[in-house]
Amino acid sequence: MLIRSRFKKEKRENLVISSTWLQNITSSILKQGKTLTSIISHGWRWALPLVYKYKLKKRGDIMSPGNVQKQYQHIFKFHPNINLDYFKVIDTKEKAYWLGWLFAEGWMSMQKNGIRFGVEISIKEEILIDRFINAIGFNPKYKKHRYNTKVGIRLLNSQFTNNLEKHGFIIGRAKSKSIQLPKLSSRELYLAFLLGYYDGDGKVRSSRITCGSKEFLIQIQQLFALNYKIAKKTSGGPIEGREIHGECFEMGFGKDLFNDMLDNYQFSLPRKRNYL
Repeated sequence: MLIRSRFKKEKRENLVISSTWLQNITSSILKQGKTLTSIISHGWRWALPLVYKYKLKKRGDIMSPGNVQKQYQHIFKFHPNINLDYFKVIDTKEKAYWLGWLFAEGWMSMQKNGIRFGVEISIKEEILIDRFINAIGFNPKYKKHRYNTKVGIRLLNSQFTNNLEKHGFIIGRAKSKSIQLPKLSSRELYLAFLLGYYDGDGKVRSSRITCGSKEFLIQIQQLFALNYKIAKKTSGGPIEGREIHGECFEMGFGKDLFNDMLDNYQFSLPRKRNYL
């Protein structure tokens, strides 16, 4: 296999792994002096497409301390007030709300020089972009409009994206299919998180939310002791004006919990603040 033969030529001492998640998986075997090829051949074959996707970088790659420091210094030229550690600890309802919103609307992708974060939504919900920009200290000058229908922001910084990863935010297209409920410290924070997610992927005048990860919805059921059915949806049906790509799931959580969410946090999307 061409990819495998490429890895055989590499020496362990010349390699670092860009994905901290993958590094945790393989670190114990790498310490034994084995190559990545030997990891794959000893029961780790499933890791090969992940390694190929995130690449195995040589020293001086995007996650090296020197390059991370350059990113840290560079970003303040464009965003002098940005709080790169905004999501380091989720200890307020505001942070929990934005984390939930990003679980629905945000994305991260691996680039040559780092992990890029972005969020883009309908222009009719631009108030959320403006509030989020204000919360994290992003320079509004770099807010982007697209096709007169979309508005969003992008950010390339490992410190900011690492903090999101710690709370379960997933890099790449698999995010919507793989997310799980993050660990938060109180019911109030979970209510704010759920409201943020609802503002991203919830139906207006309804308590129903949509997600590609059935496990995520099951975890919400268990957390709030809900008995509502999880319905499976397939491509061809629009949800909140979006076409579903592949398979996803939908679940309601009832008017009592929904109204508790609205009472718990006051600064959600105005057009969706409709008590049931």
